[in-house]
Amino acid sequence: MSVLEAHALTRVVKPFVATSTVNTLAFVPVVDKAAIDAWNQIIDRLIEWGRNPANLADDDAEPPTASAIATAARVASMFRDTQALAPTLVAPNGEGGLSFELRHSNGTDLLVIHADSTVEMICLQNHRVTDRFHIKMA
Repeated sequence: MSVLEAHALTRVVKPFVATSTVNTLAFVPVVDKAAIDAWNQIIDRLIEWGRNPANLADDDAEPPTASAIATAARVASMFRDTQALAPTLVAPNGEGGLSFELRHSNGTDLLVIHADSTVEMICLQNHRVTDRFHIKMA
């Protein structure tokens, strides 16, 4: 499976991570079943979107491309495997891509998968962009 490059992984996973603690007595990772279940539901939704993209078609909006959905599923699987906090919203962006949005106390983080499968992270604070960068998929 593809992974995000190291710098981007650190930047992206930090705000999304629900639990990165380890049981120090047994050195057994803590399993966050709720996070895993939430990501599995997102992956199932992405699979459904891939099977029936016409269901997302709108007069003025282009549904996500097959490659954008596949990339989103790969990213979602990576986050699920790290037990990252699931996004607040997953939605098509109307331009052939889709976005994962996580609202938190410090603002909002958007992980945007564009129609051409490029991935971009946009961090907002008080509705202003504080950071924006592209993420290479390996």
